[in-house]
Amino acid sequence: MVITKDGRGRPSRASILAAVDHAVAELLAIGGLPRPVEAEAIWSTIWLEEAHNSTAIEGNTLRLKEVRTLLEDGRAVGDKDLKDYLEVKAYGDAAQWVYAQALEPGSWSAGTGVTLTELREIHRRTVEPVWSSPLYVALPAGHQLADRETLTPADLA
Repeated sequence: MVITKDGRGRPSRASILAAVDHAVAELLAIGGLPRPVEAEAIWSTIWLEEAHNSTAIEGNTLRLKEVRTLLEDGRAVGDKDLKDYLEVKAYGDAAQWVYAQALEPGSWSAGTGVTLTELREIHRRTVEPVWSSPLYVALPAGHQLADRETLTPADLA
């Protein structure tokens, strides 16, 4: 995909969208992406790396191996903050929902890209499991976690 720009600065939105349209047309010309069943290992790797990288950008400390074990086996390994495991699990589940919607959109989907309703659903699936956990529910009123403050399940007992 080649994105061109006129002069200095960032490329225009129009040039980016034109490049994406061209790339999609090329992809469709060769038959599109393989179905998840046909490329399960590739989709699984993309899912794991996306969950790891996207949560790491936000400060999550789980390593890729820990993310893999958590999402594939449902086991938390390592000695990290509970919030890190909750964030990765919620993100991984939300990403799976997004992938499923791409294959079989729900009846409420407009089918014209991501709607505000869908964006809200993605957000809910990403944050609700974390925010409704005892980690946040059991905090004293008005207490906010300081940056890098460690809070474990034992702290809530």
